[in-house]
Amino acid sequence: MKTAFQEQVSRILAWCRTGACILAYHRVAELATDHDQLAVTPEQFRQQMSIVRRHYRVMGVADLTAALCRGQAPGRAMVVTFDDGYADNFTHALHILEEFEVPATVFVTADMVGSARAFWWDELDSLISSAGAAAGVGPVPQDLHSVLKTLPAPQRDRMLRDLAARQGVARENQLARTALTHTQLKQLAAHPLIEIGAHTLSHPQLSALNPQEQDHEITQGKRVIEAWLGRSVNSFSYPFGGRRDWNATTRRLVQTAGFSAACTTVPGLVTRACDPLALPRCLVRAWSGAAFQQRLAAFSQEAKRMSPPWKMSRGARARVA
Repeated sequence: MKTAFQEQVSRILAWCRTGACILAYHRVAELATDHDQLAVTPEQFRQQMSIVRRHYRVMGVADLTAALCRGQAPGRAMVVTFDDGYADNFTHALHILEEFEVPATVFVTADMVGSARAFWWDELDSLISSAGAAAGVGPVPQDLHSVLKTLPAPQRDRMLRDLAARQGVARENQLARTALTHTQLKQLAAHPLIEIGAHTLSHPQLSALNPQEQDHEITQGKRVIEAWLGRSVNSFSYPFGGRRDWNATTRRLVQTAGFSAACTTVPGLVTRACDPLALPRCLVRAWSGAAFQQRLAAFSQEAKRMSPPWKMSRGARARVA
């Protein structure tokens, strides 16, 4: 008789035979606070990759996209991705990926590479925390994140600067550098397990921008990274990635820019019907190995009831290819 754990694995494997699952990570780090739930600890990541290696067929975004363009969706396939381009993808995640020989795609926000500043949402969280701890300082609106994500980078930067001044805080003292350096990016790109993808210039909500602004963010983000690496960048991840964070115009601009794959954060299973420029993913949180296994089982059941975020015909797949 199968144990509960074996039954769980069997259900997941049966689900995966019909398609592939793309995991979405951001950070691998021990953080004192993590308001946005972006980080898994190194030990949690090690447990998760152990499960992925033992039970699934691992591959990168490029290999999955090539299969989709042939009208295939590899069964029992698992793809690991990272959004944003945090330095701990290199300092903490890479050696664990090496340990289990799991490939990964790292989507990089171009303007942040080598920056001494923190990502804007991390800076905002720090300013909000500072406001809560400071006597005589008015509260910071909690919905600022949803406001800032809709703004072009210059406006967003001005709002953060004004907020820091209101708090009496020097922005450069808020948080240590958290993004990849140019050297780390090049070392990741040279690693046989790693594919580098693009994640725009400044990580805006693309659907809130006009077509010209969207095109600038998408195209220039690609070109900047390609210039650094001396090679083409073919995979893209929509910032934030939800259904309201990108639209048909965004997808068209991504295709025109020359990307062959693009990932969303819309939950779902990658099947043959999926559009390679609108791939669903499973967002991973700070789960133990056992919790990760349970979440995958729950996700598999949910994904069966969900349609992919965008379906395409065989002819459309050929045009992407």
